[in-house]
Amino acid sequence: MYHVGSLLSLLNVTYIANQTVSLQHIDSTKRPIWFVFSGMGSQWIGMGRDLLKLPVCAATIEKCHVILKDKGLDLKHIITTDDASVYDIILHCFVGIAAIQVGIYFTLSLFVPC
Repeated sequence: MYHVGSLLSLLNVTYIANQTVSLQHIDSTKRPIWFVFSGMGSQWIGMGRDLLKLPVCAATIEKCHVILKDKGLDLKHIITTDDASVYDIILHCFVGIAAIQVGIYFTLSLFVPC
């Protein structure tokens, strides 16, 4: 695990005692884009409701929903319900987070060449 100061130094940001002191311009050399996603425990009720308004994300969630429905899971219900008890089942947490991350990836990849 990196200290936040170590991560900022990779970005050419000077970091001292919880304060950003300076930000330096870096050259325009093409650099790889990294997508970093949260893990288990980051879910909340209705977490996918607004993301379904994005066409690419909605289409991705639909594909995941169809696949998971054959396994007895209702993905759309899992990510849109207001019932917090849905996350009492760890499998619901996992498939909800994973499907949303896939949807976010495909949505962001429209704007960033991957």
